[in-house]
Amino acid sequence: MFEGIVLDIDDTLIKDDGNISIEDSQYIFNLKQKGYQIILATGRNLDETLNIAEKLDITTPIILLQGSLIYYGLDEFYQTALSMKSISDVTKWCQDNRVNFRIVTKDGNYLIDSYKKLNNGFNREKILHINVYFENNDEKKIFENFFEDRVDMMVRVHSDSAICMSICIDKGLALRRVATELGWDLGKFISIGNYPSDGNMFDETGYNIVIENKKELNKIKDVQLISNASVSIALEELLSKVAAYQKVKYRKNLNFRIRNFGGTYYSIGEKEINKVSRLIFDLWRSIVDDVYITETLKSLTMYYNIFDVIEGLEYLINKTIIERR
Repeated sequence: MFEGIVLDIDDTLIKDDGNISIEDSQYIFNLKQKGYQIILATGRNLDETLNIAEKLDITTPIILLQGSLIYYGLDEFYQTALSMKSISDVTKWCQDNRVNFRIVTKDGNYLIDSYKKLNNGFNREKILHINVYFENNDEKKIFENFFEDRVDMMVRVHSDSAICMSICIDKGLALRRVATELGWDLGKFISIGNYPSDGNMFDETGYNIVIENKKELNKIKDVQLISNASVSIALEELLSKVAAYQKVKYRKNLNFRIRNFGGTYYSIGEKEINKVSRLIFDLWRSIVDDVYITETLKSLTMYYNIFDVIEGLEYLINKTIIERR
């Protein structure tokens, strides 16, 4: 049912202490041994990420700089640079307002003092990000207001800085590009990251885990699990639930039926009638003849959280409304 994992790094795989836990490292290694595709998708640059990839024995491709750079190994890259106008406008604003900034390319990043002009040694067609550094909130607010209507670049504002990148790319679009090239079905992939920063990544994959502890995130579309646990614990919670039903077939018990009466759903058996949810009705209706139950799970997770679907499945099994083949 699952074929791959997409992993964010900061505040997901690496927490406050700056390290990857032994448990997470071993768990990811075991998934690779089982045939899962593992892909890193991060805001970090190549040098910072290669260290992590080597520790986890993760090979390419790697999505870097929020999707602006895809690394395929050796000297093979795909990059989405800022437009020439964006570069000119941002650097001019920084120089006019005496604000320091950093140029980011695939080969490295370079701090530019506000009083210096951008060196002609930079190939402007290959500038991926411009990071702008503010000394106070007033500077930040002026910058935000100045560029708020731009449609040619994305500006991600942080507490004391802003990252300017092409509007034509993000982690999700980069992931889609990689999947198309390699023939992956992203509907069978699990993304693990933060919200909202990894929201575009979640839009591309069929199953998603948010590593945070915010109850209000439970209503995010297509998120299967909100957890403040480690990557290995959160993944195991999802994978183990589904593993119990791998290669198992079920069929309807002909002594039961579920019907819809005016928008209310009832399970009707020989000796009892019980009110049930729309999910239970949809789940029961999706089981036609002898069916592998993981196919049913997959079809319904387009509309329901997978844990809710499994809970509904367990209800049908316990009530013998469906029977194992």
